[in-house]
Amino acid sequence: MLKQIPAAWYLDLLDPETELAYRHTLSLLRERLETLPNGGLIIIDEIQRVPSLLDYVQMAIEIRGQKFLLSGSSARKLKRGGANLLGGRAADLRLHPITVKEAGESFRLRWQAGWR
Repeated sequence: MLKQIPAAWYLDLLDPETELAYRHTLSLLRERLETLPNGGLIIIDEIQRVPSLLDYVQMAIEIRGQKFLLSGSSARKLKRGGANLLGGRAADLRLHPITVKEAGESFRLRWQAGWR
């Protein structure tokens, strides 16, 4: 769903090699953000995998006016780990699972061989 949003850049930390690169060299994010337009939208998916990157996100918001859409499946992990939660700079939006009623007539479950 996030890949459908027009953005200056999309960073997917779900990719193990990408996560490892950014975890090992945090400044890679700063270097990449400096090449992107001021005020541009940047999407970082699964930010909870490398919460230290949030310090660079805050700098980019304040210095370059860049906007971020950050997603993650574990807000608890961020809070527990003492991550920079971008106080005063972030809105916390939650996307709940879609219901059968919301999916409408097109919703179909398909049984696949091997499922139990």
